[in-house]
Amino acid sequence: MTLYSKTMIAVYLLIIKLFSSGYFLNPNLQCKNVTVRNIHHMCTSLACFEELPALEYFCTNVYENIFKCSSKNIPIEYICDGIQQCRNGVDEDPTVCKNFECRSNYYKCIDGKCIAPWKLCDGVYDCLNGLDESALICRMLLLQKNNSCPNIFDNSYITTCYIKYGTKISIMPCNEYLPVGTTVEVRCNTFYLSSDNKSKQKLVCRDNGTWSQTVLKCKAECGVIPDLNIFPSILHGWPIKPNLWPWYAGLFENGSKKWNYFCGSTIISTNIVVTAAHCVWEIPKNHIQVIAGKYKSDYYINEEGTQIKVILHIFIHPLYQDVIGNYATDLAVLVLVDHFQLSNTVIPICLNWSLRNIVSNLTQDLEGMVIGMGLTENGKPSEQLRAVKMPIVNNDECLINQRVEFKKFISITTFCAGSKNGSTVCNGDSGSGLAIQDPQTQKWYLEGIVSISPKDHNNDLCDVHYYSIFTNVGMYVDWIYQISSAFTEY
Repeated sequence: MTLYSKTMIAVYLLIIKLFSSGYFLNPNLQCKNVTVRNIHHMCTSLACFEELPALEYFCTNVYENIFKCSSKNIPIEYICDGIQQCRNGVDEDPTVCKNFECRSNYYKCIDGKCIAPWKLCDGVYDCLNGLDESALICRMLLLQKNNSCPNIFDNSYITTCYIKYGTKISIMPCNEYLPVGTTVEVRCNTFYLSSDNKSKQKLVCRDNGTWSQTVLKCKAECGVIPDLNIFPSILHGWPIKPNLWPWYAGLFENGSKKWNYFCGSTIISTNIVVTAAHCVWEIPKNHIQVIAGKYKSDYYINEEGTQIKVILHIFIHPLYQDVIGNYATDLAVLVLVDHFQLSNTVIPICLNWSLRNIVSNLTQDLEGMVIGMGLTENGKPSEQLRAVKMPIVNNDECLINQRVEFKKFISITTFCAGSKNGSTVCNGDSGSGLAIQDPQTQKWYLEGIVSISPKDHNNDLCDVHYYSIFTNVGMYVDWIYQISSAFTEY
């Protein structure tokens, strides 16, 4: 015999005992010298539980499933179901329903009312606040009945989702799975451009759980400067205003229990920056922070629009051997743990992915712009970002006008830039990018990475009478692409 059968027999025996004792006619029962006045008292008092072992089962499974009202007893499932059963309406009283637990497949309104599943999203407001007809509830209901489409939610998009149920249409959140019949309008977010020149797109979730067409692809806009107003003042460069060169990101190292600026880098996508290999050579990635939108070299100065990122991977070019390799292939790609949010102060620079060599396109009047926070003409680190224009020169001229001991650093994978008029890059500018503006598109492209500069024998500054050497990015775009495409969609 099962435990359930034994329990039910005990309950029946209990009921027989109660009847035989005349309890239901004269509801007074003695348990441990306590007079139990009625069934409610019996089920809420512990006095009889030891004497009548089946009493607990009876109270929880029989008595408590009956709701008492003045006119009749009704099953518990009829309580707060939106239909008045008792003449006095106590079964639908808000004070009763507020703490009442609805049946498992019923929806509970904020006022405690229980709504049957077939009354949800039927166009009739059963809850006082109308939530039984809300887009969220109806979306959940449709998801239970039908297939669903994956969400279309990304920083590169602006999406609006509409859901239709019955005769109603409501806007709903787009960041979760969406039921069949959902319509989504998609357009590229600010600072993003459509890869196929579409301004916007409308998709519908089909019965098989797929979208009616391929989702619009939006790429981060590159090489644009929101504000070109600058004010004059790197060595003999000028301070710049925030958001003037939004692809610059400073590298800060945690040394001596304090974060300090030590190199520059350039944002080429929302989660990729490039810098000089010697900047990150033998430095653990967890000792470095990449900060975009920051224009002060002091880590602890708060600035609006600053974004701090940590590094997921450091990729140093496999041919780089630091000083023993004469700083050849001085290039590193840093992959970030998460993405930058594009804004007026954070925008990637463009890269020419056609694998071309900048040297073949050089002219004497071609100028590049370098941004950095290295040493200034007074021998102290710059307190804020500075910019300097640097004319690019071909390697033949660079070799002729370079120190003998410095000529070994010039190769086909490098180029020289500088004016020999007192403006140059210096310590702390390493890793910063040299950008050139395309005269047709007006976009800025990354062409070089600050590598090394000759040192002045008379002081700790860089010698402004000689050209500085840059890593030629055009020689390495294939390697950069192989890495970045594994972490960013182009």
